[in-house]
Amino acid sequence: MIQLKAWQLKVVQGLLIIYLLAVGVLCFTPRFPVAIQLGSYPELSSFTYGHAQIVYMPFQELLTEGFWLNVVMTMPLGGFIGLLSRQRLRMAQVTGCGLLTGLLIESGQLFLDNLADFQRTVDINDVISNLLGVVVGYYLLRLIERGLIKWQS
Repeated sequence: MIQLKAWQLKVVQGLLIIYLLAVGVLCFTPRFPVAIQLGSYPELSSFTYGHAQIVYMPFQELLTEGFWLNVVMTMPLGGFIGLLSRQRLRMAQVTGCGLLTGLLIESGQLFLDNLADFQRTVDINDVISNLLGVVVGYYLLRLIERGLIKWQS
């Protein structure tokens, strides 16, 4: 378990705030008026609720760059959770944090899209990729920590 000094804790907390602001801009601002797509996407199973398009079929986007970019986007959050937790978390706790992250982002997008027509898509695949990113980030930090401990001894 990494024990942070007081000044290190303040730095990590500051970086977490910057990270959350960046994720907020990525997730909670209106969609860019011109769609930028790097590859082809499958036809998605979706319906409309108010102004929001809701994609409900899981794993449809597993092979798209958007899915994996969402994983990468939330990996730092898993690391921050690991750095700021006072004890090691169980897999269920880390998974719960990842699930909560995805659900908060997507429900926020649903709310904002219906409130102000932000042209965002609410997507179950984003919830899955956010969950995966938090879990990978947390356990990647633990792996690095274990390597540092071995290297120091």
